[in-house]
Amino acid sequence: MLHCLLQQHSAYIEVAELLVNKDPLGAVEVYSKLPIAAVPTFDDAYIFGEIVRILFKLESYDDPRFLSNMIAMGKVMGLGMTMLILSVSVCVVYEKDIRFA
Repeated sequence: MLHCLLQQHSAYIEVAELLVNKDPLGAVEVYSKLPIAAVPTFDDAYIFGEIVRILFKLESYDDPRFLSNMIAMGKVMGLGMTMLILSVSVCVVYEKDIRFA
């Protein structure tokens, strides 16, 4: 069904959001199926960021999609913005540990 909605980012996002709590790697798979334009947009960068966020939360740093999507997001958003987003993600993921440290 999603292949009929090429470049409809919201369709991929909604399906992935249904999966993210029970099957996070399934959500990553859905996001990974989105065809990316030759020149990625900010909408594409959102998808890249969601893939990175989910894999980061799962501590799947060795997943090949982690680095490739981080690089793709950096190309669209710029290195500074990508590092800021990652820093916030780290704080959110480890929020419990930070409070009790």
